[in-house]
Amino acid sequence: MARDEKSDARPRILAVDDEPQANKLVARSLRALGHVETADSGDAAWKLAERSDFDLVISDQRMPGMSGVELLTRIARKNFETGRILITAYADIADTITAINEGRVHAYLGKPCDPEQLRATAESVLELVGRARRTPQTLLGVSGAMRDVMDRVRQVAPTRLPVLILGETGVGKELVARAVHDQSPRGGRPFVALNCGALPEALLESELFGFRKGAFTGADRDKQGLFEAADGGTLFLDEIGDMPRSLQVKLLRTLETQEVRPLGGNATKRVDVRLVSATHRDLESEVKEGDFREDLFYRINTMILQVVPLRARRVDIPILAQHFAEEFARGQRCSVTLRDDFLEALARLDFPGNVRELRNRVERAIAVAGMDGAVTAEHLDGATQRSYPRPEGGTLRALVDQVETQAIQEAMSRLGGNRTRVARELGLSRQGLRKKMVRLGLEDGPDR
Repeated sequence: MARDEKSDARPRILAVDDEPQANKLVARSLRALGHVETADSGDAAWKLAERSDFDLVISDQRMPGMSGVELLTRIARKNFETGRILITAYADIADTITAINEGRVHAYLGKPCDPEQLRATAESVLELVGRARRTPQTLLGVSGAMRDVMDRVRQVAPTRLPVLILGETGVGKELVARAVHDQSPRGGRPFVALNCGALPEALLESELFGFRKGAFTGADRDKQGLFEAADGGTLFLDEIGDMPRSLQVKLLRTLETQEVRPLGGNATKRVDVRLVSATHRDLESEVKEGDFREDLFYRINTMILQVVPLRARRVDIPILAQHFAEEFARGQRCSVTLRDDFLEALARLDFPGNVRELRNRVERAIAVAGMDGAVTAEHLDGATQRSYPRPEGGTLRALVDQVETQAIQEAMSRLGGNRTRVARELGLSRQGLRKKMVRLGLEDGPDR
């Protein structure tokens, strides 16, 4: 249950220490900053935090029962927007640094604690979490990999340069693109997104560039293209590697001239659009194989952002799972609690579908547990526990081919051979699925 911000906007601060004098020191030092409550153990503090959210928790590290790091880790999982400060002796410094690096703790202070330093640190952390609440949350994660992405976003956002986002299907490339847009000077202007692999070539061209009445059968009115719709803002082209070569030529010309000509039109219109594109493909290999134009590749990859798969940043899994659970709970108007054993079980999985799969697994587990129930490891279904083959030896391409072959075969069997549905589930266009099946030896004839 969150606190009612309308009734009292002052921050709620929780001080946790098994020494009463230490709690009194924190309360005296910080009473000017907000309402200070105290707890004499980690377990007692957690009971308070389960019932209500705090803006800042300041905890001693060494206490009977639950340690300070354990407490702040639980609080971070429950509400990542809570400020977290650890007070620790020098002997605990290694554990503290690890906790900070993993994002479980915002700051730490040595014992004995100086009141002025405590107040300054508390003010700094409250400002940090307050700023985070005021900023639209698109990217979540505390791993080094996600911090690198966030830092890179801050670097590239102020520029006008094209950005290419690389990463596996489901890692959240569109969220990264939105973050680039939101943090740029164009943030208040349109953000227009299009999946290049989701449409056939003719429709893709008309969506991008628009058309004039009479341009083709059924064109009974003028239609604005997405380049014009994004004028002054950002155009995000997802899965740009799936774009047909014939359209790549027209896209390149539009990017170079910043002019767009609708289908069936004679006049061009100047547009001011920043392009952000994304793909799960290896575009350099696609260029070598002749499937992607080299000149367009060098036009769109001025700034590159690499988003690593979820299995390479497991520390983010509990935070993302909690976020998805909270979204689900708000939508269903229910209460959801993710138990530690559930989060630990999730963190051991590989998630070949990445963040998209994680969301699916969390929502399904909540449904299995029942509304307003506690979600435990027992609510993970059998499919979640499935292990993907990891054969030893061979090239990376051979290992990838084996995994892709199994994924396609399973999807084809489960969806009755419906290629449109299979392609959609695997994040491919129908044409892309066919090309992959031919390459993997799953098909040798024309598409049915």
